[in-house]
Amino acid sequence: MVSKSKNAVTENCLSLGTPKQNNMGTGRPEIYTDKLADEFCARLSTSNKGMHSICKAADMPSYRTVFKWINDKKLGFSHKYAQAKELQAEFMRDEIIEISDESSNDTIETESGKKIANNEWMQRSKLRVETRKWLMSKMAPKGFGDSSKLDISVVKDLPIFSDPK
Repeated sequence: MVSKSKNAVTENCLSLGTPKQNNMGTGRPEIYTDKLADEFCARLSTSNKGMHSICKAADMPSYRTVFKWINDKKLGFSHKYAQAKELQAEFMRDEIIEISDESSNDTIETESGKKIANNEWMQRSKLRVETRKWLMSKMAPKGFGDSSKLDISVVKDLPIFSDPK
């Protein structure tokens, strides 16, 4: 079995379907600037959109460029990106509350005027909440991940059973 390094795999994935820059200096921004990085992170942290969707905007860098920024340790962008993802999890938490509280479409009226449960709407809302919860657990595992870790400390020289005398 042939093993590829993480960077080789990333470069291979990034080369697929990404727009090319021309030599005229037009097109998508590619050069890292704090202003552009801050704008990218602001859009990411205040929406439920992923990097792919944000990178579709003409004034944003390509998906490939953002991956280059994340992997370039000298830029310090990976820290900004990580913070933006944690803030995005907070944004999604607020969305979950809104989705859960929205009940205007929970019932529909039949032709005879009878109100019945709109199961399709309720299932879609449930899916939206569950999807956001899963994403949040991956974006910010400390705050929203499963907390099923058990810490067992062993204390030496203590009797296991006490003498009932």
